[in-house]
Amino acid sequence: MTTSRLAKGAILGCSVGLTAALISLPSASAGVNECEDLIICIDITTPGGSGSGGGSGGSGGGAATGGGSEPTNPFPEPGAGGIAGATTGDNTTGGGGGPTAAQVAVQALAQLELRKPKVFMTPSDGNLGLVGLPVWLWIDTSDPHRWSPNGIDKTLKVGNVEVTVTAYSPSVTWDMGDGHSQTCFNPGVAYKPSNGNDESPLCGYKYIKTSAGKDGNKYTVSATVNWKAYYMEAGKRYELSDMTGASSTTARVGELQIMN
Repeated sequence: MTTSRLAKGAILGCSVGLTAALISLPSASAGVNECEDLIICIDITTPGGSGSGGGSGGSGGGAATGGGSEPTNPFPEPGAGGIAGATTGDNTTGGGGGPTAAQVAVQALAQLELRKPKVFMTPSDGNLGLVGLPVWLWIDTSDPHRWSPNGIDKTLKVGNVEVTVTAYSPSVTWDMGDGHSQTCFNPGVAYKPSNGNDESPLCGYKYIKTSAGKDGNKYTVSATVNWKAYYMEAGKRYELSDMTGASSTTARVGELQIMN
């Protein structure tokens, strides 16, 4: 019996047949030393060893900027007997003492190592911006495990069961810290000094009030990448529940005073 890495956090069970999958999602008490910036931490116990096969996908590197809210749980409550959001049927029914397709999909999804985004904005972290001036919002797109509109895949084989999981990120939701949020269906574009006071052509915002009175007189701004995932088994597509990964930064917004 082989057991992979276990990270502390909120542990949920997914147990069908003889294969048990324990999923650990980062909680308020889980630090970066336990899960780093992974959206999913996982501990898999599989009779006879992991038996994992090859496939595309892999791990991303680096640490996310700031913190962020906890991700949505894509897996079932203990005893649910499958994956939340997956079509029930033969794919969630154990047989012959081996793993189910749903259980292999759990392992494959975790092995994709989806990560929290790296967040950028103008004004940059803690710097002063002004009410009414354009704010540019963007995330790093160099790592597909943090943002991938076209999807990244992982094919995994355990015993005689082989599935391919695909995860993709269609949008980013920005909480601007002033009680407003917006969703951009793109990662935004990086600001350059030559852009001056132009508005972002992809993802931007304008504050209508200062950050005075907020914690540290700054707005806490978070970007949540929305992930969708599905797996293929025997030519059929099974949808998984949505997931999210969030990181945050801060913005100090003032007001231009005109002297007569």
